[in-house]
Amino acid sequence: MLCCRQVIQWLIDAVKQIPETGQDSISQCNLQRVIFLLQRMLSIAVEVDHSPTMNSNRIADYIFSYMSILKTRQQREMFFSSTENILLRAKILEVIFLHSCESLPELPLCFGKIIHFISNSTPQLENQGPEWQRWDEMLHQLIVLCLSFQAIITGHLRTPVIDRPDEILKRTPSLLHLCEDITESEVDHSLALLQQRMSAGAGSDRLFVLRSLLLTAVKR
Repeated sequence: MLCCRQVIQWLIDAVKQIPETGQDSISQCNLQRVIFLLQRMLSIAVEVDHSPTMNSNRIADYIFSYMSILKTRQQREMFFSSTENILLRAKILEVIFLHSCESLPELPLCFGKIIHFISNSTPQLENQGPEWQRWDEMLHQLIVLCLSFQAIITGHLRTPVIDRPDEILKRTPSLLHLCEDITESEVDHSLALLQQRMSAGAGSDRLFVLRSLLLTAVKR
């Protein structure tokens, strides 16, 4: 994992060089190319053996210790949008939300755990703008976490990569945890708790998207 730590350090250093305003220049394109290549290296590290979940957990823990270095929302969004491995992206977000909750759920990553994050999380990452922007960023990260987790389930991403094509061809339902049997009332209750904590001005549009994503997991 020493090699992964070095790749992570290079990646964070590259993302920190992203300017506050977009610049369509050769140097900017080269910087983005470096970021995507380093993300590809981390994706390979996740899939390199038969333990993608274990590998993503370890790498996510290493990456979290560097997240405080990314001081702006633009840098953090560049980091997550460039993350090639969906399982790793979800695991990093999971660690961030675990550190933003006072009570820690004894659950694997699942929709039930995401509902816990919605009910209990507060913004932790630094943001140089108004308070509502911190909440808006947190809502965006919750949406990304939901989308990533849906992709993990449908793409069998917790299955070793060598076995994944067979699982997809067989159209075998991905193994779900019991905690993913959520209800519409639980979704609405968690969102109501979130609205009570949020600063005025945080986007209602994101709340609508988040609710829509969660309701796709409700057992009818």
